[in-house]
Amino acid sequence: MRYLILVCTMILVSFNSVCRADSQHPGIYYRNYQLDANTLIHVLTIDPTKVKIIAARAQDAGYPLSSVEAIAKHFSAIAAINGGFFRLDQPTTGAGLAAGVLKINNLWHGIAYKARGSIGWDPENNTVLVDRLQTASSLEINQQRVPINSFNRFVTDNKSCLLSDSFREPISANTNVVYVFKDNRISEIYTGQSKELPMGLYAYSVSNINQAAMAQVKVGDIVNLRIKALPQLAPANAELWDKLPFVVGGGPVLIYNSSVIHDYSKEKMRADFIDQLHARTAIGILANKHWVLVSSSGMTIPALGKFMHSLGCVYAVNLDGGGSTAMYYASASLIDNTNFGRPVSDAILVLERIK
Repeated sequence: MRYLILVCTMILVSFNSVCRADSQHPGIYYRNYQLDANTLIHVLTIDPTKVKIIAARAQDAGYPLSSVEAIAKHFSAIAAINGGFFRLDQPTTGAGLAAGVLKINNLWHGIAYKARGSIGWDPENNTVLVDRLQTASSLEINQQRVPINSFNRFVTDNKSCLLSDSFREPISANTNVVYVFKDNRISEIYTGQSKELPMGLYAYSVSNINQAAMAQVKVGDIVNLRIKALPQLAPANAELWDKLPFVVGGGPVLIYNSSVIHDYSKEKMRADFIDQLHARTAIGILANKHWVLVSSSGMTIPALGKFMHSLGCVYAVNLDGGGSTAMYYASASLIDNTNFGRPVSDAILVLERIK
């Protein structure tokens, strides 16, 4: 494979850096920066009018967890980076359920109990938003509001939970009653057994204290699930967020409206996560609405924010990092598993745009 390589020397984030660049695919421009002996940063600049950007789960490719490379290849992606944070504490399956907000093709697989940095977009009209996002969830069955005590975390003890098909463990209904629904209607009701939830469906599991209120519910009844976005930095954008088919949570927000964020306290993240050197993944938006995907070896969050700003980002958010940090770019034969690229639950993919 032949490459067009540009070598340049510049000052970037107060470090001497060497930049190598290559453009092998229309709409994608790859660069890397060697900031010092220990810090290598890979950067992809993406023109979303020439390619299509989506989010996808490892589960959609047939795996509970998988490498970014494998997810990318399954979807024939040109490029990819790892996505949002996910839980590692799942017994039996290790399914890696989303630890923050995750919405793919208008289906919710993770919600935000705390306001955390998130990016949402619509690849058809190239709308993209960045904010500290929280969510509010409600479920109505036959126009009766029912409580949701947990999302994608099975509970008992007189509580109820909503489960998406990301929950890959069999749903145990020894004492609970489980209501499975799709397309706003109850499709199955069962108790006294365990079943896996089919793809594309939700389940509402009700423990003892709430079962009396659900006694009249039957197959075919109408269900309305509402998960509303609550953006903290621009509340007026709430309706726009609700219309976006893709939302990936991370945090913290690094840049907002061209200003580098210095106070991360509102996202309630640990000081060591912010100030210590870790492999990082970030995503940014330029003034011309082009995207910037970044994969880096050890950086602090403040240094990452300054770096994204130096690239010209007007909005940027940190995604999952550490052992999850990985970038795939087929045209440059790049597979960057900065910290050995552990299997992840979801990834952000760059696909050919079909005209």
